[in-house]
Amino acid sequence: MQSIEINNQVLGGLADSKYLGIANSVHKMVGFDLHSEPGVMKVNQALVKISGELIDGLIKKAVPCSNGEIYLFSADSGKIWRIKEDHTTVELCYTTVAGAGESKCLGAEEYNDYIIWATELRLHRIPITNAESESTWTTVTLNWQTLTKGDKEYHPFDIQNDVLYIGDGPQLAQVDGDTFSASAMNKWPERHRVSALQKYLTGLLFGTIVPSGIVSSLAAFWNTWSTNVSFADDLPENGINSFLKMDNYAIAQCGKKGNFYSYNGSAMSLYKRIPGNWGGPFGANQAIVHSDANLNAGGIPMFGLSNISGNPADQGIYSLGHYSPEYPIVFSMEFVISTGNVANIEIGSVFMVGTDMFVAWKDSNDETPIYGIDKLDKTAKFNGAYFDTRLIQSDRRNMKEFSVDVFYRSLPENTDILLNRKVNNGNWKEAPIQLIHDVNRKRKHTKVKIRGNDCQFRIITSADGNNAPEIDFCEISFN
Repeated sequence: MQSIEINNQVLGGLADSKYLGIANSVHKMVGFDLHSEPGVMKVNQALVKISGELIDGLIKKAVPCSNGEIYLFSADSGKIWRIKEDHTTVELCYTTVAGAGESKCLGAEEYNDYIIWATELRLHRIPITNAESESTWTTVTLNWQTLTKGDKEYHPFDIQNDVLYIGDGPQLAQVDGDTFSASAMNKWPERHRVSALQKYLTGLLFGTIVPSGIVSSLAAFWNTWSTNVSFADDLPENGINSFLKMDNYAIAQCGKKGNFYSYNGSAMSLYKRIPGNWGGPFGANQAIVHSDANLNAGGIPMFGLSNISGNPADQGIYSLGHYSPEYPIVFSMEFVISTGNVANIEIGSVFMVGTDMFVAWKDSNDETPIYGIDKLDKTAKFNGAYFDTRLIQSDRRNMKEFSVDVFYRSLPENTDILLNRKVNNGNWKEAPIQLIHDVNRKRKHTKVKIRGNDCQFRIITSADGNNAPEIDFCEISFN
């Protein structure tokens, strides 16, 4: 009799594929919190939609403001919504009509007692004191400043040393106090457009993208006062999409194949890759992390993965972190948007205010896409969190009999642990197996052995309100 132990996923996270991964890794994992208490798989809270049918475009920038409200900017139009101070009420407060170029909102920030946002060729602003009522949005200064290059997709914002910087095609604009400069430094070659921006120590990191799918991008560090950047590293990727929110180090999501690069102070180097079916470098399967679709939650970076084509990996909110420096940094897919779908999803923005987390999304699973703003529901666990084992294929020439034991720390009333299986590289069975409950040993286990040359198992939890199982150990035995 042989056995495989599945525990301590905080040390392994997601495997590279269903065939291979580091110790303690699993093929898939959806809806679990691995890090808050190492060694126990806890079910995360659910996401619930708070925007009703109000949102009609993808929000790619959210600005949590010092007045207690949150302002949401549509990347598909000039609309601006706000989440009021109660963090449950969403309403439309303004529609931008730019004096030149398109009116889509491509970047925004709170700065110097104003909310400032960018459309293709213009900057606009409103005093924060006037942003709390729809009636006072009439005080917006439209077309406050002119962006000389213009960009139809990217105007990343960030603040460093009390100066607001704005990506504008191949250059950076800046607002210093009330003074605007269209070009803060010597510009790039025209084809390199600034697509991501992040403060780093006392300077700025920024990344570029080249149009027409050209596999080349630049990552650069600028000290904010020299006429040129301190370094520029040419990466073999089609764009730098997002910098994760880290503490004193930088990781960027680059290209459309799930790659992350780390910055060592002078160059970028390949760091990790989101596990998935990417179809190799020449395949059509693609996904990215949008510039504002990331946050840092209690020291753990999280990001939203967006499908471009082929659904190469589940889409939702991932973590790329660890409990403490003694633990490895691992991937885990932690949150599913309120529609319950993990394919054909786009995550435009992920942000926190206090202990509330919000997600702006687009779901294209129906003929007409739907949009929304989700908030973490502190009164309900995610129903249906699960993990998949890697494929168990020891000696595939011979039939084996598998049995599964799932041990739990707690199994609240009206919650359950179920089992599904793939046999001989087939499909998941339509109905999961109801496991036998051994209360004394705190385990759920199979009654009848499962026969196959190889097998893969899915452990599924069901929640009841704010209660869900806590799993600490799983053992799969076969002969």
